[in-house]
Amino acid sequence: MNIVIAIFVLLLGTLLVFGIPCNLGVKWLPKIVQQIFPYGKVSKGLVTIPLVKLILVPKRWFSHFYLFAIIYTLGMASAMFMKLFGRDLPVMFETYISTVSYHSNEPLGYSIPSLLATCLFLLHVTRRWYECMFVSIFSSAMMNLAHYFSGYLHYWGCATVLIAYSGTSYQQEFQPLVVIQLLMGIGLFIYASHQQHLAHVTFANFRKDSSNKDKYVIPKGGLFDYISCPNYFCEILIYVSLYLILGFGHYPWVLISIWVITNQMMAATMSHNWYKKHFEDYPTLRKAIIPFIF
Repeated sequence: MNIVIAIFVLLLGTLLVFGIPCNLGVKWLPKIVQQIFPYGKVSKGLVTIPLVKLILVPKRWFSHFYLFAIIYTLGMASAMFMKLFGRDLPVMFETYISTVSYHSNEPLGYSIPSLLATCLFLLHVTRRWYECMFVSIFSSAMMNLAHYFSGYLHYWGCATVLIAYSGTSYQQEFQPLVVIQLLMGIGLFIYASHQQHLAHVTFANFRKDSSNKDKYVIPKGGLFDYISCPNYFCEILIYVSLYLILGFGHYPWVLISIWVITNQMMAATMSHNWYKKHFEDYPTLRKAIIPFIF
């Protein structure tokens, strides 16, 4: 059994089963499900069940699984460097990778793009940890332990997939299409990372200028003029950029990307609806996550 793939299938399946009804506002869902699925500002005032309140943790704990992602991805990147230069990895490590990613011994692309994608992923989670620690000003918003631990599973799975399906040695020949994909992927990654950082700075500036850290205002400027959640939109673009770098044949990253796209779109829809509900003057032409479309 390929454990890492199974986990992403489970995460995606759970999201589809419970996320779509919650986004549609279906009232026939069990009350506990209605209160567990939303998080952050969307869940404020919603949680009334004592059991659910017991498993709530501060949203600022995002920094925990980003720190874990930095350490774990750094380890995977180091192992990929060793593989790239023909160094043997510890038997225990090889056993671990083959156990959690059964049948992944067939590389799905070039070794150098795989290493590049891993390094960029490491850069991404490092930036997100930095933003959580030194940029973002969190309100009293909460999330439940299911969201919290799914963060660990996600980042563990991403870094594991990157090394499990990477090439085993240096390949010198690159087809023109591969070079174009690499350049497009790198360019998209830089753009999306910059725009996501700007979005988080914008959120932080609103609270920095306010004595009330739980105050919410209508974000404006940049991508906020077109969508409610540029941070979620850019997260999608970042995973798409890594897919371009890894190559079109990297089906495990397709699954990861679908999971991320679905997750971010559902979260954005909830946030967009929350804004429209709480602000009568919210821009009517602004979309949730995809400019001019959705």
